[in-house]
Amino acid sequence: MKMIINVNTERLHRVMKLTGIKTKTEAVDFALRTAERLAEKTTLLNTRLEASDLENAVDPAYDLTSLRRKDTPW
Repeated sequence: MKMIINVNTERLHRVMKLTGIKTKTEAVDFALRTAERLAEKTTLLNTRLEASDLENAVDPAYDLTSLRRKDTPW
């Protein structure tokens, strides 16, 4: 979607330099995705969870140690 917006040029160029993003479009998309993730995290952190809400949050067969061993290059 094309739109005309006023953007702080200095901030845009700083973000592009810091992230290695090459185009203004990619920088704006990056900013929107980052803002979206932050808003989702904030919403989740502000949600009061009970212990019963977390009972099925992790598969009981999940074995982090086993997964890490598979990723070891040697």
